[in-house]
Amino acid sequence: MTLVNRKQISLYEEAEAGLNSLVKQTAQVGAGLLGMLLLTGGNPPALTVGLSVVGGIAFVAWSEEKRLTKFYAGQSQLKHNSVTASETNQSQLSNSIESESLSNEIKQIIEAATDTLSELVKQAGLNPDEDLAGADLSGVKGVGCKLSRFNLSGADLDHADLSRADLSAADLSRADLSLANLSNADLSLANLSFADLSRADLSFANLSNAKLTDVKLGRADLSGADLRNAFLMNADLSFANLSDADLSYTDLINADLRDADMSRANLSYAYLSDTTNLSGANLSNANLSNANLSNANLTATNLNTAQVESARFGNNAGLDEKAKYELKKRGAIFPQNERIGLLV
Repeated sequence: MTLVNRKQISLYEEAEAGLNSLVKQTAQVGAGLLGMLLLTGGNPPALTVGLSVVGGIAFVAWSEEKRLTKFYAGQSQLKHNSVTASETNQSQLSNSIESESLSNEIKQIIEAATDTLSELVKQAGLNPDEDLAGADLSGVKGVGCKLSRFNLSGADLDHADLSRADLSAADLSRADLSLANLSNADLSLANLSFADLSRADLSFANLSNAKLTDVKLGRADLSGADLRNAFLMNADLSFANLSDADLSYTDLINADLRDADMSRANLSYAYLSDTTNLSGANLSNANLSNANLSNANLTATNLNTAQVESARFGNNAGLDEKAKYELKKRGAIFPQNERIGLLV
């Protein structure tokens, strides 16, 4: 048999072996992922998925190194039987270089996978059981990390950078998030009851349907934030920046909004009744249509150019007869028994 024919057979055998190995590895990795999904009920935590991917990469790299090492050993033996001693030595040297190069490449893949695994474990101490209640994570860098449905109740996250993080449906009750960066974070359906978010950056964060009962948001930046349907009863929002925020259908009953900037905010259908404190708040150009402001404190509140069509007022501290008259002219609704007259 000529050397050319042997090379052709060798290439064919290599291709066949590579295909068989790929199919086998795919089946093994697939079985592992299926097992992981079954064990986690079809809803695996972020860390489990990350570990599975890293494990799959390491397994494939190890299998390929083992197969290729065996293949090149066989090729070396064939060449030894078909060529002179001089040619055999040269071939072995070439194979040794190729094998060493291949080994280095595979080592790099494994090292990269290990680094990824270390980073996943390092990133805020993500536990497989998703329980970080009371953990000290102050100053943690978790930009864009996925913490949805995690238990972070009572955790210390002050000065943490969680911008663009997924915290949807997470339990952050009583957590310390003061001065935290939560800009563009997803906090929809999150429980933030009694949490401290004072001076936090929540600009353009998604807080729709979040539970924010008794939360501290004093001086927080919520400009452009999505707070639709959020529950903010008894919340401290004094001096907060809520400009351009969407607060439609939000429950703000008994909330403290003293001196808050709510210019251009959407407060349509919001509940601002029953001792909600809006004294000194800026509501210029805000949308208050169909909102309920009965019994709210409107002392020194800026309602200039605010949209008040079908907004309900009544028994408001700080509103004189002239202000009531102007609001009614713009479509506001007052109780029939409340006196409204233009003072001149």
